[in-house]
Amino acid sequence: MARKLRTGFELPFSNATGSNQSKTFTNDSAYLFNSVITGTYGKGNTTRSALLSGATPSDSFTIYHKTTARTLSNGTRGCTWGNNESMLYIDTSLFSSGFFSNFWFYNTNSWNNNAHYLTLLAFYDGTDSWFVNLNYNSGSPTLEVYKHGTGQVASVSASGASGSTWYNVIAQINNAGDIDVSWNGTSVTYSTGVAFSNVTKLLLAHTSGSVHGTVVDDLSINDGSGASDNSAPNSIRGYNFFDAATLNTNSGFSAVGGTTVLANLQDGSDSTRVSASADLSYIDFSLPTLSGTGMSETAANFTKIEAINVYGRQIEATKTSSLLKAKITDTVAVVNREESLTLPLTVGNGSGTMFDDGSSDWVLANLDSGDMDFRVTFDKP
Repeated sequence: MARKLRTGFELPFSNATGSNQSKTFTNDSAYLFNSVITGTYGKGNTTRSALLSGATPSDSFTIYHKTTARTLSNGTRGCTWGNNESMLYIDTSLFSSGFFSNFWFYNTNSWNNNAHYLTLLAFYDGTDSWFVNLNYNSGSPTLEVYKHGTGQVASVSASGASGSTWYNVIAQINNAGDIDVSWNGTSVTYSTGVAFSNVTKLLLAHTSGSVHGTVVDDLSINDGSGASDNSAPNSIRGYNFFDAATLNTNSGFSAVGGTTVLANLQDGSDSTRVSASADLSYIDFSLPTLSGTGMSETAANFTKIEAINVYGRQIEATKTSSLLKAKITDTVAVVNREESLTLPLTVGNGSGTMFDDGSSDWVLANLDSGDMDFRVTFDKP
């Protein structure tokens, strides 16, 4: 499958009201990122390159919920990722024939510090380490390819950086090892001669919260396999629809702590949850329209639904032999898509699945008109 990940880093934070927040998760790579991202890797702001042979992921992710997110739910806040001086660690075993990504960077403060390097992409091929950096030198930024132990092998001028601005990044390596990375429309390319099958470690999107306030939003990733979605993906917007969902039917689920089943699932607090003790327990929800979430966008702003991510957290079954199933239904097109999530679930862990809509089963206009539903079911294995 070519389409590997679509995420806006959206999680429940009660984002209709309240203040800016953050939440740190551990041991939740599958839940948060469909197992494509397995952790984070620490990289300093002044580090231009390093030998990545010993690079290992740290399984800790901090998600920020702020008014400065690129994609806002309910018109107020959205989620971003940005562990301090860290990059996303990609599981290369899930990829074939290349790596292709599209994401957005935000700098609270301009990257205008001398000898600071914002690394957009880095990888290790078993022998050499390669870095694509936004390199600031005396306030004149360049986009460079830097080979550890050799030095800069390609560069282009990259003017126009400023603070409090979102910049689009496309970072890719094809099957032959050709690098092509663009930042704000400026591209640098270089042929490494490294077959992608030899890439054993791959890092993406250097962030630095303490110095530059740099975070990432709206990330999409493909590999080079398959007949479609096998090159750089288009820019996406990842919205949180569930915080504006309505509960239609509840059969067999009960609130544990908190107030109601719906409120417990939407509040983002691990101290509240819902529980089911019997097979065939289910909850039906109606997903909101785009405008019903407080967003200004409609179907006309998009070409299609790329994917729907379902995260199972704050939900549990006392009967651990059950399966948790998630179903998305287009009630007009009469299209049902169902997938299983991992069990057992407790309030202390989570599971997730990405409904990849490469077959274009869902009709975007039907989502925009509020004609899509979501069901969670506990069923027999």
